[in-house]
Amino acid sequence: MGGTEVDWDLWVEVAGEILSGWRLRPVTTLAEGARFMGNGVDALADQAAVEIVAAVREEQAQAGGSARRLMLHFIGHSMGGLIARGALPQVFRELGDDTCELGHYISLSTPHLGVQASWTSGHFWKNFSALSGIFSQQCVQLAVSDRGEDGRPPYLMALSESEGEFLEVLGRFRTRTCVSLVRGDPLISMCSGLVGPDLAFEPPKWESGCGWRFEFRSGFDASSSFERALNERGADFSGSSSGHSVQGKASAPSPESELADDEDSSPQTSNTSAPESSSMTPESEQRRQSRCLRRRAWSQSADGSCRFPGSMLSGLNSLPWRRIAVNMTHTPTAKNAHVFLLGKGTEQHMTEHRMSRRSHILAHLGVKLKGCHASRAGLQPMLGRQGRRRSIIGVPCCALLCGTLYRLTLSFSATSGPLRGSGWRQARDRTGLRLAGCKVPSQRAMRRLAVAARAERAHVLSIATEYRQEAAILQRSAELLGYRFQFCGIGEPWIGWGTKLVQYQRSLERDLGSGEMAPDDPVMLIDAWDTMIIGPADEFRHKMAHAPYAIDPVPWIAGERICGPDFFKANRIDAITPDMKTPWRYPNAGAMCGRAAGMLQLIEDLLAGSRTSDSEPFPEDGNDQDRLHAHLLELGEAKEPLPYQVDSRCGIFQCLYEAESFWKIEDDGGILPRLRNTLTGERPVVLHGNGHTGRWFMTGLWRDMDFLRRVGLTPGDLQHLPHDGPVAPGGVPDAATEQNWLSTFQLYRIYEQQLQKARQGILWDPWKGLNERVDAASPSPMAPMGR
Repeated sequence: MGGTEVDWDLWVEVAGEILSGWRLRPVTTLAEGARFMGNGVDALADQAAVEIVAAVREEQAQAGGSARRLMLHFIGHSMGGLIARGALPQVFRELGDDTCELGHYISLSTPHLGVQASWTSGHFWKNFSALSGIFSQQCVQLAVSDRGEDGRPPYLMALSESEGEFLEVLGRFRTRTCVSLVRGDPLISMCSGLVGPDLAFEPPKWESGCGWRFEFRSGFDASSSFERALNERGADFSGSSSGHSVQGKASAPSPESELADDEDSSPQTSNTSAPESSSMTPESEQRRQSRCLRRRAWSQSADGSCRFPGSMLSGLNSLPWRRIAVNMTHTPTAKNAHVFLLGKGTEQHMTEHRMSRRSHILAHLGVKLKGCHASRAGLQPMLGRQGRRRSIIGVPCCALLCGTLYRLTLSFSATSGPLRGSGWRQARDRTGLRLAGCKVPSQRAMRRLAVAARAERAHVLSIATEYRQEAAILQRSAELLGYRFQFCGIGEPWIGWGTKLVQYQRSLERDLGSGEMAPDDPVMLIDAWDTMIIGPADEFRHKMAHAPYAIDPVPWIAGERICGPDFFKANRIDAITPDMKTPWRYPNAGAMCGRAAGMLQLIEDLLAGSRTSDSEPFPEDGNDQDRLHAHLLELGEAKEPLPYQVDSRCGIFQCLYEAESFWKIEDDGGILPRLRNTLTGERPVVLHGNGHTGRWFMTGLWRDMDFLRRVGLTPGDLQHLPHDGPVAPGGVPDAATEQNWLSTFQLYRIYEQQLQKARQGILWDPWKGLNERVDAASPSPMAPMGR
């Protein structure tokens, strides 16, 4: 519930690629009131108007006499589209009609016709939102069931009155574009989002079970870049999910074609100038209210998903609209289809988020903000009037499940042009890009420039072919602590331990190639079912930038006590790593970190297999940890530089595969408690519950650290998912489970003895001749060690 400005990160990123050089200015005062059952839409609109007026006046003051008028564009998601419409009259009353021009209005999954549905449809439960008036007017207004003062119509009806001030100001926009999902959105129906009650489409079928496409569009000029791309490259943009990549049948229109489109197109309305006055006499206002009351007859959409007063539809359709219907399917069920058009990654599966990025409306539609783009002829901005500054105000995620805020972005001044500032040159120099003559940079180049200009980001890639309770907690904690988090392998078959290397390679290649990840960004590769992230991203970045991790630019691997699966490699590893003085000296493949490019190189080297001439590539069903040890020994014993270092002091990783704990919990009031290694004094960033005893210690830490509550989860939130540990995270084992898992500590002692014998060159098999009936109920001695 609720939301913050980071919900719009994908839009900001895409806008930064297309509209290079724009300055972003978030305003966050609406987030609290726009929560579910929060303030009414009318109250939020009034609050938004105050913020917008203050922002515009500040920009005017900064511009001084160099700017005549501002060009404003509004983008609203869900309830935000209604808030923008409600705020506009007050904005113009405060600022005057000559202060601003309105360019583009874009709504994403906005309930223009309300949220009610036919009582005979499967969505009838939304009608009961009208009963929530004792708590809040928000849902009542969205259901068009509120009663205005002095006989005034419900608020959404007032927004849609053809003779009202709200629709009059909405008509001043050059274009009005509404975008909605065809199906799958649990909150907003397509008919309400597109102001089209007669629209209906058959569900698409993609072989992979995941895909997207532009199902329908209307209101676009045949010469628009969006329409041209659709006609030239296929009837629609389609996407399918294969593995972890989502690739469409046709690519988005290139920035060159988008940015060079005619920017001086006329508004969709026939009259672009503001009326002299929108005021009415008392008699005409009374007649309007009376007429509105008579026209409250309710209608419903063809599919029954939307029920609305007929006057709302006639009022909204008195203005021309551009409509885009997006069809999306995701297998298994989408995590939150309502935020698909917004691209809110924290509430999406990774495949969902990638499809959101591929189908991003701003990238495909190419919202052409007048005066903010370069033309084919050169880098001079295309201005309608000399010296005019341009702005975009977006009303961010204001859905029933998300908070509210809006953004104000401004271009460079007309004299400098959008691509001529020193920031552009610095970013260009860092990436090695050059502009040939006056050629506009490609979309890939713009992404690389955006990566070069932004701050360093900390990434977490986590392997999991199935979503379990531990994985859900890991994702939540990583995002709370400031990491960019993604799963690798969800829904993919698990062939063997080599599967994780294959999935890591795919994810790293994709993100580095797309610009999601910079080559120097710090990244962790960790298992999903037996790890806990407890240190913030800032600390991880700091450690990676300082000794010892910054001295040698190779990756760093978690260290553990047991050298498994081959005990006889322990002496050889000791010989090539004499500087490691702690017990945690043997590489563990469950947790690795380093700079992104270096991590990809290590993974590629591991998958390539041994460097001997007759060596085959590493098989996916092979043992990744054994391969990690062999790679270290192959280079180390050849006197070549080691391919990685072992985090033997546990500064970043603490493996928990122990016979007894060597750590203590410290709670200094941060997001999560921390562990301190009592031998090295370090506070690790990640805990790895590897092996049998590691999972047992991790089970206790869930409880002792009050982990679920600290990350905002309850056992009930996770009970529908399977768990990997002895009991569900936060749970208490029964006596039988406790006894069974305590026996694994005896198993650990046996492994210690095997390791000691191997150091002496003795092959000792404690299981030889063991009576199978005695050990039938015990953990299998063949279970993988240290994983």
